[in-house]
Amino acid sequence: MTTTLPHPRTTLVRILVPALLVAALLFLATRLFQTAPPPAPAPLPGAPPILLGSGSPQTYAEAVARADEAIDGAARRARHMPGQWLPLESLARAQFDRARLTGDLASYIAARDSFARAFEGLPPKTGPHLSRAEFALGTHDLAAASADLDAVEAYATIPEPAEQAEIQAMRGDIAFYRGDYSRASRHYRAAAATAPATGIDVRLATRSMRLGRFDEALRLLDLAEREAKTITPQILARIELQRGMIERARGDWPAATRHFDKALAVYPGWWLAEQQRAAMAALAGDIGGAIRRFQALATRSGLPEPMDALAALYRVSGDSARSRAWAARAGALWDARVAAFPAAFAQHAIDHHLAFGDPDRALRLARQSFAARPFGETAIALAASLIATGYPDRAIAVLAEVDRTGWVSAEQHLLAAQALAMLGRGADAEAERARAQAIDPHSSDRNPALLWFDH
Repeated sequence: MTTTLPHPRTTLVRILVPALLVAALLFLATRLFQTAPPPAPAPLPGAPPILLGSGSPQTYAEAVARADEAIDGAARRARHMPGQWLPLESLARAQFDRARLTGDLASYIAARDSFARAFEGLPPKTGPHLSRAEFALGTHDLAAASADLDAVEAYATIPEPAEQAEIQAMRGDIAFYRGDYSRASRHYRAAAATAPATGIDVRLATRSMRLGRFDEALRLLDLAEREAKTITPQILARIELQRGMIERARGDWPAATRHFDKALAVYPGWWLAEQQRAAMAALAGDIGGAIRRFQALATRSGLPEPMDALAALYRVSGDSARSRAWAARAGALWDARVAAFPAAFAQHAIDHHLAFGDPDRALRLARQSFAARPFGETAIALAASLIATGYPDRAIAVLAEVDRTGWVSAEQHLLAAQALAMLGRGADAEAERARAQAIDPHSSDRNPALLWFDH
């Protein structure tokens, strides 16, 4: 009788199965500079900004209702002014605003279609290039965003300072996602010098967070909040959300939870803050509470992220049937999103396929995502996919480059430790685990399955 030995790669994948959720590491973001950034400015003195009242939405539900009203009004104007691109630009912007607010795929598709209609039949150097650049950047189409910004800068009329600053900031975003962090820094600083704005300070704070400069990032968010004489509940909630993500990245879970609670207090019902608050419950070991939170959010929002979270939690709880059911629902939604906007949603779908789907498909998506935006987050996802498909040596090479560039996260070192352990390099793996723990003291003391929530 002949015994067939398993292929080494297959064996490695089987070893990895209990820890596949480790691959869902990070969400969004930005980091890095080859030269050290300057010290963050101190918060401005004076009274805190005035929180706007009835003139701006006070809750997430009210914001969605206002967004729907804006779309209806813009659609009416577009119908009454056929052949005019300005009403179609207004419609596209309203649809894109709703998409960013809710995560709704139909709103993204509607915005894309409205922008296409706005440009139909227009001569060169005409049309809503700046608005479309913002949409392209929001859906991670860096080439399209760059082309539209080039078109704006070729206009005979010089943009207003606020528009010039936004162009510089968007150029910074493009550079960042292309992995050129020094160039990104220069663009952000140029934008701040042209027309200081809360959004630019928040970008700089995100940069500092991804560099591992957590205190500096928090000071920049303080500056962003105090620079505004007035501030909407939504913007204040976004600042609190980012504060929470910074604190969680360095392992201060109580502080992170407080900031997520503040975000919900100032802007009730916001699904992003609710999702992060539910994640903190999971990380703290309150599995039942986390399931209840994610169940309500998944039912209300219809978004795949809380469905994936439920699938992970039910799997941890031993409820395989519910885990499979939620994973299947999330998978169908991710498939639709990737089909409509591959660059925008491939990165998030990777996490799903690593945890519940096909690791080989995750690797294909990771390669595609890294090719489109070759920066730290996509590199980490690529490394996770390489590990899950049995290529730890390649993952180590990718992670070494991430480390060389200055990207700072516990996750990259946990992945490196996993890959090194697979190759039998125990001492090196221990060193990487120690590096992860130095960044986030919680990185080595939790259920690996729950790392799903730590992004």
